[in-house]
Amino acid sequence: MKAYDPSPPLRFIVYVGAQRFVLLAESLVLDRSHAPYRRPAATLLLAYKAPMLLEVGEGVALSTQAALIAPKVARKRLAAEGLVAIDFPIHSGEYAAVQPALGGEDVVALDFGRFAPLVPTLARGFAGNLGGAEVKALIRELVMAISGKAPEEQGLDPRVEKAMQLINDLPREEATPASVARRLHLSTSRLGHLFKEQTGSTLSYFMRWVALWRGVALWTQGRSLTEVAHEVGYYDLAHLDHAFTDFFGVNPSTAMDPRHVRLIRF
Repeated sequence: MKAYDPSPPLRFIVYVGAQRFVLLAESLVLDRSHAPYRRPAATLLLAYKAPMLLEVGEGVALSTQAALIAPKVARKRLAAEGLVAIDFPIHSGEYAAVQPALGGEDVVALDFGRFAPLVPTLARGFAGNLGGAEVKALIRELVMAISGKAPEEQGLDPRVEKAMQLINDLPREEATPASVARRLHLSTSRLGHLFKEQTGSTLSYFMRWVALWRGVALWTQGRSLTEVAHEVGYYDLAHLDHAFTDFFGVNPSTAMDPRHVRLIRF
């Protein structure tokens, strides 16, 4: 893979939903080879202008216009023009639909031609002109372009689904493994085993993911990053910064800076 140029200032639009996002960047260079990051979601990357450069896992490097990355795979480098990035969380119907396309690989290159009919919609997205219903429809159509079928409910064990609901709904201080397990009349170890078996993620990892998305929601409501850090259970801004960077590859001060990023809720 060729050498990366120094990262230009970030300029992108992010459509933010419940624990998911659609990111559109005219240009993005991200080098995390020194500290790879991981997410509990599969990620679709499209580069509509030219092939992107992508490095993940144990030195897997691709030059392609479309790629699907498996959950929790180390993400090291990305350089793209006209980038579209969409997460499919491991507990979602979207992930259940696209998982077979991965075939057990860390990353797979996809034929960009299957996404060509959606380019006009993506162009409107880059202009910030998509409404909430249109973003949800776009995600559905992208899943269908990958899998050939519409996403359906994943059909998780009801106890795991209830655990996810509790983690999302409970106040931060009550959303602990022990508290959630007790409400489900399970031991903490049994719930942890069941959760990992059903989703591929540990319960604590999922809780960190939810806490960060709760922080994003609070920030979009006008709260400062310091307030967000305390609200979602981090000792200070530095701890939030570290956790956010581990999941998203950039620090929150950059990702949430209105000079660089436009956030649109859907």
